[in-house]
Amino acid sequence: MDMTQYSGSESKWLKAADMLGQNLRVRIAKVEILQFDAEGSKPASKRAALLFEGKEKGLVLNPTNNKYLCKTYGKDSDSWIGHEIGLSTIEYDDFKPGWMVKALDVEEAPFDDDIPF
Repeated sequence: MDMTQYSGSESKWLKAADMLGQNLRVRIAKVEILQFDAEGSKPASKRAALLFEGKEKGLVLNPTNNKYLCKTYGKDSDSWIGHEIGLSTIEYDDFKPGWMVKALDVEEAPFDDDIPF
């Protein structure tokens, strides 16, 4: 019997280190604000987190991904709900692995090959 469900170590949040090399397609169902207590030299903080349709785990947003979603879907988190995003992991040289968020339901601006120069 798999006893890990009783160990208390399962998190409701996705961890990039557990998903390296995988790309996930998800739809935003809800946005929550989480309060993190001060820890060591890190002060207390608040961070946005996404919950997804049909998924048990959500994603705590880093500032870069939060800014990307604000730019793509607007500053009001209610306007993010229902949008489909892609989650990819990235390994940083000096940091632990992280998440990259990509809008999947927004058309990319086309390239214009007819620029006269």
